[in-house]
Amino acid sequence: MKYRIQYRPYRRKFIRPMRLGTTFSSERRGAIVRLLNESGNAGFGECAPLPGFAVESLEEAINYCHSFGNEITEKQIEGIPEIFPCLRYAIESAQIMADSGLSKTTQRKLLPTATLLPVDKDVIEHLARLTEEGFTTFKWKIGVDDFTSEEKIFHRISTALPSGGRLRLDANGILDKGQTKSWLELLDGCDRIEFLEQPLPAECFEQMRKLADSYSTAIALDESAAGLKSLKNVVGNGWAGPLVIKPSIVGSPTAFLQWSANCSCPLVFSSGFETAIGFQTGLELAMEARNCDFALGFGTNGFFAQDGLSRHGNGPELNPDLLSLDDCLQIWDRLDTPQKKTIPSRSGGKDIFLCEKNPKKFQHFFFNALKDGRNRIFLANPDWGRRKWKEALDLVRPDEICGSAPHELQLSGRQQKTEFNHLSARDRLIMIPTGGSTSGLRFSMHTWETLSNAAESFVSGFGISPVNSFCLLPLHHVSGLMQLIRARQTGGRFVFGSHKELLAGRFPDFDPCEFIISLVTLQLRRLLEFRESAIWLKRFKMVLLGGGKVDKELLDSTRKEGIRLAPSYGLTETAAVCAALTPEKFLSSQKGSGSALPGVDINICDDDGQSLPTGTRGRIHIRSKSLFFGYFPDFSRESGEAFASGDEGFLDSDGSLHVTGRLDRIIITGGEKVDPSEVEQAIMKSGLVADVYVYGVNDQEWGQKVVALYVPLKKETTQDGLKASIIKNLTLFQVPKIWKCLTEIPRNDLGKIDLDRIEREEAEVT
Repeated sequence: MKYRIQYRPYRRKFIRPMRLGTTFSSERRGAIVRLLNESGNAGFGECAPLPGFAVESLEEAINYCHSFGNEITEKQIEGIPEIFPCLRYAIESAQIMADSGLSKTTQRKLLPTATLLPVDKDVIEHLARLTEEGFTTFKWKIGVDDFTSEEKIFHRISTALPSGGRLRLDANGILDKGQTKSWLELLDGCDRIEFLEQPLPAECFEQMRKLADSYSTAIALDESAAGLKSLKNVVGNGWAGPLVIKPSIVGSPTAFLQWSANCSCPLVFSSGFETAIGFQTGLELAMEARNCDFALGFGTNGFFAQDGLSRHGNGPELNPDLLSLDDCLQIWDRLDTPQKKTIPSRSGGKDIFLCEKNPKKFQHFFFNALKDGRNRIFLANPDWGRRKWKEALDLVRPDEICGSAPHELQLSGRQQKTEFNHLSARDRLIMIPTGGSTSGLRFSMHTWETLSNAAESFVSGFGISPVNSFCLLPLHHVSGLMQLIRARQTGGRFVFGSHKELLAGRFPDFDPCEFIISLVTLQLRRLLEFRESAIWLKRFKMVLLGGGKVDKELLDSTRKEGIRLAPSYGLTETAAVCAALTPEKFLSSQKGSGSALPGVDINICDDDGQSLPTGTRGRIHIRSKSLFFGYFPDFSRESGEAFASGDEGFLDSDGSLHVTGRLDRIIITGGEKVDPSEVEQAIMKSGLVADVYVYGVNDQEWGQKVVALYVPLKKETTQDGLKASIIKNLTLFQVPKIWKCLTEIPRNDLGKIDLDRIEREEAEVT
């Protein structure tokens, strides 16, 4: 039999970003498939791949769907490969509906449902409201915060459960083995817990099987059981616990029902936030399957804005026959007819924002996203203010968010359609945030290859392998990320630490003599203030120093302590260090930032790009295999082209680089870049000033301090009031440390800032 086939994609906005698998997403994407059989009967199915599960992407499913043209045969449906389980489920569901209609029997009964609790501070209020509505089974996501914080919330939830109430905990594979044991020890003996769902990543199946045998609390598999092939594998390898079934990703409904008839594992059916069409076909599958005694995890209404794509009620019991064929047609008519190439595709990849403070979670998200070389990974600073977030989301509209971006933010903005056709899938695009003097936030575009080249250059230059790193710098920053990659590439250890802990005299339990520590100037200065931490630094194999200017006094103090310092120079665009002074040369009193690392060429040029003689100051130009490809979304740098930095410097007769300052307005404070124009805009938007000018002044502790000159609109305007008005929209290091109230800001006849006059007043300001 032949069927006419059509599809229409959809995007459903969540009211707040929702964790799907290990990632946060602002929307649910999918496609409705319609088949018309030879009798003219219509059937509908839903293709709704889930991020974080080992299934095809929506783009891949649609691209494969194109191969059918306007018609599909029964043989073609049966021949859809296993790697397309979501598409197979959608098309076969539509086929069954077209040939058999929506099944109706008189023996149906209302189906009890479990409902999802929101991940926010008002969870107990939501629990109370849902209990009043009649729900008795609840699901709560864990691994969003640290264990101690979530343990407290868990005790409150378990106390607030209604009589006979049951709770499911879902980790989405985000925990490590230690965290999993902590949860299982907490849950053991608590008879109101149905199960702990997918505590470890899918590849840790054997660990979860052993943990399931060691504790009384049941462990359920979810991400490990994505698709019929995975289900067969885990059961065949000895799994006897509950299996969470998301119908839309199982593959062939017919094949699944045949398998489930002989499966002894308890089955827990759960929605994946589909439309009413996928919801209904999932209910049909659950009612026909065996070993399904758990409440259905289909209580997911209320998480979307009103878009007309939901039809089922939101109560504690579901009517299995609520959807009609007319409902399906109404949903179909609400969707836009696609063009020939419906969804811009980067070979099936996704734009992913990675926003995570916890270093273990960051690593988990980062390397998981890298497994699919088609993804574009944008690193985000979890401490960005609202204005910076808006700027980031105006630059790129991510498909997913990994980590913990502010939930109240709406992921709106223009969709970038920039294609990078000359990059292959293996290039694994990684976007690292940086700032410019006039352009605000930008993402330096790297690939796994450029970062790997930088790591190899580092190892070759210092002759250290493996590289064991003790990291105090954030992983969204290139200086922190490269420490992780150097350790990963060389098989070294990576230990994440806290600068505050060190200042309090609490040092990690490892031998520093085999480790490298990377510091910015401010961190080094503060650690040297305490004798104990100075002695501890001396034990490191190397102390890498970057992040802006460093004064002679600090270098002399470090050298006097005998600390193996390696002053370095590097940028986000160069994948961190591209020149460095070895510890031996530093201790022998050599100056500067050292020589270019192997594979790096550094040249000093004039404004026309012409090379300058040794000892002459000019703009620093860099060539290397670790250079970025350009700034997203411009993608303008040609391969092999030198990068003209915003820094001024010179090369001495030994080829050592000396950085003398910035050629633009960027302020480097505590190792962080601050764009003065961005701070000025935030202050002007407060409505409290008539004029403002922001710049940096040299400071021994911070390298530079951010200074704001301002002209108030009203006499009662205070510095505290100004700071309070901008602090939510800026990152903390961007907020000026020095404020000076003026009757006017000096400008020349052309209306430009009178820099000479400001410099004359600088001593008074500081």
